[in-house]
Amino acid sequence: MSKELTHKDAGVQLGRTEDNAIARHYITGGANNDIPVYDSSNAKLVGKTPAEILTILSGGGGWWHEYLIAAVSISPGASGAAFVDPSSVSLGGYNLDGDSEHLDFQAHIEDDWDGASDPIVEIWFEKDIAGGSSGDDAILKLDCYYKGTGEVTNKTQSLTATVEVDDDARYTLYMATFTINWDLVSHVVEVDDVFGFHLWFDATNSDTTDICVNFIEFKYKTAKPALEA
Repeated sequence: MSKELTHKDAGVQLGRTEDNAIARHYITGGANNDIPVYDSSNAKLVGKTPAEILTILSGGGGWWHEYLIAAVSISPGASGAAFVDPSSVSLGGYNLDGDSEHLDFQAHIEDDWDGASDPIVEIWFEKDIAGGSSGDDAILKLDCYYKGTGEVTNKTQSLTATVEVDDDARYTLYMATFTINWDLVSHVVEVDDVFGFHLWFDATNSDTTDICVNFIEFKYKTAKPALEA
């Protein structure tokens, strides 16, 4: 037979019977205006404040703010990198087949950043040449220049990503990941920093000699939900 639970049992007035899924686990601790959260370690509902809920959900930066940068939004400057149209075999983008060819793009750290995690740049590219051998790689370089409003001198980081392409077929898609060290001494990333990126393909030291950059994503963790840009 069901028993009506009251504040004496649960710490708050539930208004449900113990046969109810919510009422079967008493709420322990917390104030009356707290939000009940299921604690799996104790198999009980516990009271949490809205701020505590946000911390639980975020995990110290559980969301990402993403800047989605299509190839058509990237500039090759005067480097000679040629744009390749999308087709039945390629996603399209900028062809890079020499050290002097590069791509430039920008991004921004907004005030939703969690302030304690490394921003990430992801580059999607296709192998744009047939043949190769097992163990072949493609080496991409990313120069990062950044500063905040009112600052004069750029902070800088130079990063390298090596991606194994083996003897995969032409037009195989890969992703290179660059992690920006947010607390690098004398080059600390801060809210409101604007980034200028200079991406280039190290054709001299790569085993493969021709790639096509299709898409770029710049992202960082946030302490609250954030929209893609």
